[in-house]
Amino acid sequence: MRDVRRAYFTYPVADGLMEAATIFAAMARSHGLDLVVNNSQFNNTEDDTVFRELVGAPTRRNLQHRLTDRLFDWAEIGAVHIQAPPYYENVRALVSRTVSEKNTVFLPWGDGDATFPLAGGEDVARVAVALLGGDRLPSKRVYPLVSESLTVHQMVQTLSKALGRPLKYVPITDEQWADTVRGRINPHAVDHLSHLWRYFKTREHQTWPTDVMREVTGRNPQTLEEFFRANIKFFTPAS
Repeated sequence: MRDVRRAYFTYPVADGLMEAATIFAAMARSHGLDLVVNNSQFNNTEDDTVFRELVGAPTRRNLQHRLTDRLFDWAEIGAVHIQAPPYYENVRALVSRTVSEKNTVFLPWGDGDATFPLAGGEDVARVAVALLGGDRLPSKRVYPLVSESLTVHQMVQTLSKALGRPLKYVPITDEQWADTVRGRINPHAVDHLSHLWRYFKTREHQTWPTDVMREVTGRNPQTLEEFFRANIKFFTPAS
């Protein structure tokens, strides 16, 4: 980090987050960085009295992100945290295969009425770039970025509309889903997502869309429908 004044920290959904963050923070402090933009995970909203700080973290991974946020704050490296929910890209990865082959969405998301907060990966990147490249240092410490909060049925209907063909949602068990994805997703991610889906299915959470995208970049956030339309090739049957 020699001769670096601002840096971006992001880490894949895999083992090693806390160690990587500790090394990053130590080096950033040693070299006197002015700003670190940390790609974190959603934490809480102002009106959520239960789900905040280190209490109520739905997954071990989410707790690690909360601890990483604090670690960066303690390091006094000018850290700001983009706290984002699951990405549109996560939804695409979960359903593209069965949609293209069977016009069916198989997910462990209950009866379809559970609400999921979402954001696009491109919007997270745009916010990070705007914060890193601004003429002034960011005015806030936390930027909760949520573009949409939709039920499972609404997500399926949105995809169906974008594709122009009917889709069927079929709920499956957590175990069925885990067995299906273990060959494609590392164990850390399987554990994190399994607990995250369970959290959204069983709790009255209050994660609503925010104005962060417009506030930081001056543009509207990408909608899920716009994302699906831009990614139709992933849901098209192989010829």
